[in-house]
Amino acid sequence: MYLTAEDKARLAGDQGEATRLAMRFLVTAGEAMQAARLIDITRCHLVGSYYAGEADLLLLRRFVALGAKVRVPTTLNASSACLASSSLNPQIEQEQASLVVRLHEQLGCSPALTCAPYHLPDSPVLGERIAWAESNAVTYANSVLGARSNKTVQYFDLCAALTGRIPEYGLYLDSARVPALVIDCTSIPSPFWDEPMHWELLGLWLGYRCGSDIPLITGIVAEPTQDMLRSLSAAAASSGGVSMFHLAGVTPEAPLSRVSELQSTCVDALSLSVDDLLGELKPFAGCEGDVVSAICLGAPHYSLSQLTRLAKEVLSSAAGLEIPIYVTTSRYNLAQLQNTLQLGELRARGIIFLVDACSYYGQVIPKQTAAVMTDSAKWAYYAGGNLGVNAYLGSLENCIETARLGRLVRGDRS
Repeated sequence: MYLTAEDKARLAGDQGEATRLAMRFLVTAGEAMQAARLIDITRCHLVGSYYAGEADLLLLRRFVALGAKVRVPTTLNASSACLASSSLNPQIEQEQASLVVRLHEQLGCSPALTCAPYHLPDSPVLGERIAWAESNAVTYANSVLGARSNKTVQYFDLCAALTGRIPEYGLYLDSARVPALVIDCTSIPSPFWDEPMHWELLGLWLGYRCGSDIPLITGIVAEPTQDMLRSLSAAAASSGGVSMFHLAGVTPEAPLSRVSELQSTCVDALSLSVDDLLGELKPFAGCEGDVVSAICLGAPHYSLSQLTRLAKEVLSSAAGLEIPIYVTTSRYNLAQLQNTLQLGELRARGIIFLVDACSYYGQVIPKQTAAVMTDSAKWAYYAGGNLGVNAYLGSLENCIETARLGRLVRGDRS
């Protein structure tokens, strides 16, 4: 692998032991991945903010002891505990999670504590080379923003942040960003795509069918919102290894003028129907009237537009809630709602806002919770294994109506 003079100097320890260790890690990994060289990155988003055991602390403490500092703007992913709401976490879990965050802060990281870094100010732009580790964020960045990142694994992401360098392989390369198969959606009526839940189902379907291949989605004439594209990204990155997709005429690297060129790289084509997509709902459908213990929204963390939509739906009726609605979002987005009357009204209605963490791991929701409804395919996909609950997937409107009755509502929506 080619190294610049500065790379060699860093590897030799000329810029300190911390930089030498980080460079050694990156060069060894780059050679294993047959990368031709190291490249500059502009920002990082780390997943090491989640405490999973004492081993997580060893490397952090060593870098802190060596006086290491990140060289590019670096944010932290969601924590293993709701640090802003200590009463929700066991004391030991709170202490461990807080320590991990403090150690990262000593390295110069920003405690954004969100799985949706694209909601923060100054999001990446087309062609920008970044090193993000959160799966949904990587898929969204590559697909919707046109930035470039692989799914950067833990510790590898930290070493990239400490050096501002990363091996050039995978989705940093033009040759790796071309689609492998066409997903033809022309048989699906345009109004079908008006329901945000249907983008969740599309993501699930893509993840199961595409694995880690890049799909080119054609035949959708609707104009999806950023929230819809985010739902698609998160679901596809959960049920499969999709790190990038092209949506003809929508995503920046798939303008209509380039669709024929992209189709020429594909080795297979699949046709998708409404029945195919609705079939993805079956494992999470339940039965009308099933008892539900809680509603969990916000995986990934709710955007400001989603929070606004939630407020409109909840406050449109005087009806109270029979079961709690947990909403995870970022500190940044909740702060945008902080000075409005809506936040207090929503809390008074029984909405519990959570920041810093995700509700499908840890002990955010009560242990005795048996069945949960969500509007997130990502949450439904992970919660069964992580929490041992029955997860039901449905639209936001059906989630709210279920919360009002305490029993599963399907209605005429998914």
